[in-house]
Amino acid sequence: MVDMSKHGRRDVTRDATASQAAAHRDDWPGTLSPPRPRSVTRLDEKGQQLLKELQVAAAQIQDAERRVREGVGRLRGNGVSWSAIGWCVGTSGEAARQRFGRVTK
Repeated sequence: MVDMSKHGRRDVTRDATASQAAAHRDDWPGTLSPPRPRSVTRLDEKGQQLLKELQVAAAQIQDAERRVREGVGRLRGNGVSWSAIGWCVGTSGEAARQRFGRVTK
């Protein structure tokens, strides 16, 4: 289904199917991700390489964030205080609770 807004723009989030997104899986780290912009095809070899390096770094950040969330969940499951978790991630206990509190629910 294509949703046309009052400005005549196509809503690609509603138009994209899982198979279309899966076709671009190699283009972007992560699961169902946005299609590759046309501007990427116009990059020279150096630009393509730099973009690939950024993709790898972004995937590493996503993986690290997932591991941190899992670790917080395990710690809270074992009764570790928010102040201890905050200390570990470099914030206050309250800031850690605000950031990760929904992870443990």
